Amino acid sequence: MKRRKLWLIALAALIACVGIGAMQLHRWQPKLPERTADGASWDEQWVTLGSVLGVEEPGNGLALVDNNSILTADDTYLASWASAQTVPHAGEDGEADDLPEAQLYLLAQGCKDAANAAIALDEWIARERDTYDVLETRAEVHNGQEYTILIYAVASDENPYARGATAFATHQNYALTAELTCVDGYAGDAAAMLGAFLDGFHYNAAI
Repeated sequence: MKRRKLWLIALAALIACVGIGAMQLHRWQPKLPERTADGASWDEQWVTLGSVLGVEEPGNGLALVDNNSILTADDTYLASWASAQTVPHAGEDGEADDLPEAQLYLLAQGCKDAANAAIALDEWIARERDTYDVLETRAEVHNGQEYTILIYAVASDENPYARGATAFATHQNYALTAELTCVDGYAGDAAAMLGAFLDGFHYNAAI
């Protein structure tokens, strides 16, 4: 899946969440939280999205590509990982490019309140169903947090990836989505890999 899809999701969330300010791209590194919601000490080795969430490395050959602390004037956080293994791919300009066999995206969007976070999440899920051929929907709990999981196949010739799995959740006034997408022939189980990734999510006790 191309990065621009999650930008569209983020923009949709900004519209859905009442009270979000004007978009101004900048970076800011907040102070790390002290404890997680389950009482553990915050680990500085986690990938931290703002003051919301600490994430353990996903493993499975996926390495961190980017972590934007803040993308807008308010709470919007995006991190991404990619497989070191690549396949040849013709880019949008027609030139050959190396495409990671799998990519993982994590987006957290702060909203005015929990009700608006739920509205944003419903819109994200609806958009996902419109975009892909959803093969299965699951309700799962990972490290105490409930998620809706969509397992899908890609029907568009414009998308170089063939299949994937996406998790959706709300936590307090935040809407969150994590998506693992992969090329045809990738050996990994996208749903299982995503579930293991979600097991490593640690939410800030202060929110």
